[in-house]
Amino acid sequence: SVPYNPLWAARKPRSAFLMSLAGPLANLALALAAWSLMALGLRTGVFVPGLFAGVNALVAPAHSGAVGSIAATVVDVMFRLNLVLFVFNLIPLPPMDGSEVWYLFIGREEERFRWKRLFASYSLIGILVAWRLFPRLFEPVFLAFLNALYRFAG
Repeated sequence: SVPYNPLWAARKPRSAFLMSLAGPLANLALALAAWSLMALGLRTGVFVPGLFAGVNALVAPAHSGAVGSIAATVVDVMFRLNLVLFVFNLIPLPPMDGSEVWYLFIGREEERFRWKRLFASYSLIGILVAWRLFPRLFEPVFLAFLNALYRFAG
């Protein structure tokens, strides 16, 4: 429910958990859409692998021109940004969306609400810890997508 109601979430932890997945899944869908556009561009010769073209991008235009350069930049940024948001928001620490998973294991509604209030007071610590964990979590996911992209491109 919008705006977010912690009492509703304490009463319905499964629904709250499913609702919390909406944002990360939307980010994953957008990342996959951008990945698909990059893969299609690589397969059809519109793009070349950016790392091999000497640019700091996943794809680069196969031919010089503003349209190809803009398209390559847009899909690259769209992919990276949405993959970052997907992974970061799944970290199971408050205030990230992944923190809702903990409430599935707490049986009583009163206890869930109490823990939710307690976790909310430690949100800044959760962000700092997540920020430190993020590179370790993101790198393997990013490399898996990158390897799949270049393998698919042939």
